[in-house]
Amino acid sequence: MKDLADLKMMQDAEHLADAVWKMVISWSAFAKDTLGVQTVKAADSIGANIADAVARNCI
Repeated sequence: MKDLADLKMMQDAEHLADAVWKMVISWSAFAKDTLGVQTVKAADSIGANIADAVARNCI
């Protein structure tokens, strides 16, 4: 199995998720509770999907 930390796409996914979190945290409470929650979950799921694909030897 490949080491997830060494995969460029995993590193990119982590940077993207971090950037989204930093952006959303500055939004108003209403924006965070509506679009922000969905945006953060979507960004976080990218890394999870990559990890799942690696575990299944698809990548």
